[in-house]
Amino acid sequence: MDYFVKHYNNRPWGESVIIITDDGCGTATVTFPVDEPETGLISDMSVHNATRQHGLGNCLLTECEYEIKKRGFKKAQLFAEMDSIAYNWYTRHGYVQSNEIQVFPQFGDDNMYVKMGKNL
Repeated sequence: MDYFVKHYNNRPWGESVIIITDDGCGTATVTFPVDEPETGLISDMSVHNATRQHGLGNCLLTECEYEIKKRGFKKAQLFAEMDSIAYNWYTRHGYVQSNEIQVFPQFGDDNMYVKMGKNL
């Protein structure tokens, strides 16, 4: 059974894949930046509120990691809001906080995000 719909892009800064659950309730993007070889950057991961707590996020994260591993890359990275539910969730899935902290005001967000990584 196909559980995901995928759209692949090739941009000057790197290849990416948008992963969407076949019911449209979950989505994520994995980017393979040209300036960070061996690393896949997971971003924009989201699961619709009504479908949370049923394992959809786990499946989506596993699929993101699969996309990274199938290219032979060794590391997944992402940014998570510090001290958030998402941060704790990624920690439970083996992601480790780095010392890099960023704010993304260009997105209208003043929260602090920490880069997290996981060896695959």
